[in-house]
Amino acid sequence: MAEMLANMTETERIEFWKSGKKIDHMLEFAQSVYDARTAAGLSKRELAAEIGADPVLIEDIEAADVVPTLELLEQIANATGKRVHIALV
Repeated sequence: MAEMLANMTETERIEFWKSGKKIDHMLEFAQSVYDARTAAGLSKRELAAEIGADPVLIEDIEAADVVPTLELLEQIANATGKRVHIALV
């Protein structure tokens, strides 16, 4: 990793670290959706049926392959007995 970073320009290093932070946030978000679903005792299929979505969408969200819209996130929250809280810090 050190060698790879050493061979990057400053701009490439900045973009590399930014992308890593984005991935970290996506993984945290995916974990939150998984935690809410499992705490509610719902399978992916059950959650999908509750919100009128394809079970593959739930799988993709929990794998951090898809970031849901705010509307979809609110549907997931309602179906799992949670609420959406967004903060800028």
